[in-house]
Amino acid sequence: MDKTDDMYLVQLGAVVAAMAQYDPQQLKSACATCRSNAVPAALLHEAIVQSYLFLGYPSALEALMIAANTYGDQWLIPSESPSAENLLDTGTETASKVYGSTLDKLVENVDMLSPLLSSQMIREGYGTVLSRNTLPLHKREILICIVLAETGYERQLYSHVRGALRTGAKQHIETTVSLCCSHKAQQRVKTILEKLT
Repeated sequence: MDKTDDMYLVQLGAVVAAMAQYDPQQLKSACATCRSNAVPAALLHEAIVQSYLFLGYPSALEALMIAANTYGDQWLIPSESPSAENLLDTGTETASKVYGSTLDKLVENVDMLSPLLSSQMIREGYGTVLSRNTLPLHKREILICIVLAETGYERQLYSHVRGALRTGAKQHIETTVSLCCSHKAQQRVKTILEKLT
């Protein structure tokens, strides 16, 4: 990543951290920082949209409204949707990059809890949302780690820190988290990284 990519990732990380902390004032400030530093609206849109997978629709909709108001006329979002007929294949391919050989076990475990959720995880989560090209997968994984570190979902955080490392984010995850997250969230990620590296 070059310095501009690093800067964008840190600023997007601040946005999703504010979303995870349910802090509208911080979210407005983070969106304003993105705009003043020329973070492309499409990148901000992707960071917010993918966060609904972990924070829910209300959080994403509120954040999108704040971002759209902040960017004004610059809030032009290209439409990028994967083909509906390939979502299972696309989702499985993307999820395999994140989970590697543990994907089958994950799907089996989630399937025992809820077959519907298991299917949606692959089709919607990995197929529709995380497979889009606007943000590379390793950056998506870092942003997911920020959300999960702030919300304290340790099991999912562990999986996605592994996914971030597996997708090529090793050099950027700890630095990005340290610049975006609360101290408690930073400690969660640091502890997992120490176990994995």
